[in-house]
Amino acid sequence: MALGLFNAAEVTKDFTVLQPVPFEEPVKRTRSGYKRKAAFKNIPQQDQVYKIEETQRNCPKCGDNISVVGKKFLRSEIKYIPAEISIVNIYQETYECRKCKKEGLPSFFNPYTPEPVLQHSYATASSVAWTMYQNLYKQFHYIAKKKIGSRWVFQSAVQHYPIGY
Repeated sequence: MALGLFNAAEVTKDFTVLQPVPFEEPVKRTRSGYKRKAAFKNIPQQDQVYKIEETQRNCPKCGDNISVVGKKFLRSEIKYIPAEISIVNIYQETYECRKCKKEGLPSFFNPYTPEPVLQHSYATASSVAWTMYQNLYKQFHYIAKKKIGSRWVFQSAVQHYPIGY
């Protein structure tokens, strides 16, 4: 048996007019950082394209010649030679076997490209080695001058363990 004490709101409410609930798009948080292209715009740039040699341009499935379709941008790296720095843009050519394409077989091939030293970074082996060398060299100077404090320790260490090219 229903007493009907609290149903006055349900009786007077018009259910035909429903208010839509506003949907708010979630705010996408992005990492705010520097733009790499803007930071390196004044540095000379070179392109390095990895290709398959002319003698190796045969389809491994049917033996027919493969032709260049285009090139794919892989990454940019910093090339560091003392007193010279440049950006190397690395591309990889894409090849296609037209005979396999007509037969409906997989027909695209890419040459081998070496992996980067650090993923998603401009670092190359030369830039990492130079940074490590500089940090070690400066740290050694700091320890020799500040903590030990004697000049002969520093000079003997440099003679027995030369740091340089």
